[in-house]
Amino acid sequence: MDEGLNLVRPIPSMPECILYTACEFWAATVNGELGKHLESDAEAGLRNANRAFFTIGATDVVRLLHIGRAGLACARCAAERQQ
Repeated sequence: MDEGLNLVRPIPSMPECILYTACEFWAATVNGELGKHLESDAEAGLRNANRAFFTIGATDVVRLLHIGRAGLACARCAAERQQ
């Protein structure tokens, strides 16, 4: 690669970010790597995926994500009660 080139990376548009978020989440799900994809902050990852799928009109996926987020909240509450 020629180090003399000054390449500027374009800033992605909002629709590109939404599509990227949905595709990354879907790929992680299909490849059985959703846990790894969400490990740093599952709540934020599910919330971002929910917004992306809602925006593109994937209402069935949004319903499933809502169930997943509710399950995550229940598990967190149960863990806090045990402490």
